[in-house]
Amino acid sequence: MAGATPGTRRVVKVDRQGVNVFDTGGSGPTAVLVPDGPCVADHFVELISILSPEFRVICIEMPGNGGSLPSLGYDYAFATGGHLLNEVISQLRIYDAVLSASCVNSHYALSAGATCPDRWVGIVLHQAIPIPELQRWGRRTLPGALNMPILGQLVAAIYRNRMTGQWFHKALPPGISPTHLEAVAAERRRLGSCFCIASLCQAVLAERDPSGTYRDLASPVHLICGTADPTHRGTDWDSLARLLPNCSVSRLDGVGHFPEIERAAVTAASLKTLVYG
Repeated sequence: MAGATPGTRRVVKVDRQGVNVFDTGGSGPTAVLVPDGPCVADHFVELISILSPEFRVICIEMPGNGGSLPSLGYDYAFATGGHLLNEVISQLRIYDAVLSASCVNSHYALSAGATCPDRWVGIVLHQAIPIPELQRWGRRTLPGALNMPILGQLVAAIYRNRMTGQWFHKALPPGISPTHLEAVAAERRRLGSCFCIASLCQAVLAERDPSGTYRDLASPVHLICGTADPTHRGTDWDSLARLLPNCSVSRLDGVGHFPEIERAAVTAASLKTLVYG
C-alpha cells in the first residue's frame, strides 16, 4: 500500500500487544480507520487517497487481523479493543480525531468513544448492529465450527484461504466481483498477515450487551448501511441508532458489506462532515 499511498508502517505496543499501524503523517485533522477482517489496511487505498490531502490518516489493524499478530492471552473483548484504540492514538500523540469502523469493529469504536469521549470528534460506523443482533448474525452467517474452541481455530487455520474467498463472495451484492478484494488479501497473506476469525467469533459470542454504556457516548455517530449486503437481509438498520444519543443513519442501495471500500467517497464525506460541519 505504501507504493500507492505515501505513508509509513509501524508497530505500536499496547501492553504486550503489537499493533500494526499505517500512518500518512501530516498536520491536518486526523482520521482513524479500522479495517474489519479479512479486510486490511491495503483495501483502504481509495479511502486514504481521498482523505490524505486534508487529513492525517491512521489505519489500525486490530489484533488478530493483518499485521497485528495476537499476543498470548489477548481476549478480543470489546472493552479491550476500545482501550487499545485509545492507547494507540495516545502514543501517537493524537488528542482529537474522527474514527471509522465496520461490523464487529464498530463495537471497539463505540467502546473507545464511551471511555475517552474527549479524544473522538465523531465516529462513522458501517454495517453495525447491537451486540445481541450481532451474535445472532454471527451464528446464522458464519460456519458453526468457528464458535467451538480449539476446533474453530483449527478449521480457521486449515481453510483460511478458502474461507476468505468465500466471505468476499458471500458479502458482496450479486454480480459484483470480489477478485480485487481477494487479490489484496492474498498478497498480505503472502507477506505473513493473520486473520484469527475463530477467536474473534468466540469472543463476540461471550460478550454481554453493554449497550447501556453507549447512551453516555458524547461523540456524534453516523451509521452507513449497505442495503444490498446478502448477509444482512432483513436487518433493522435503525436498531443501533435507537441505543445511541446522537446517531444518524444513511442507507446505500446497491452496496454490500464493505461500504468504506465499495463507496469510499461516501465514508470520506461523512468523516469530513464530522470535522468541518
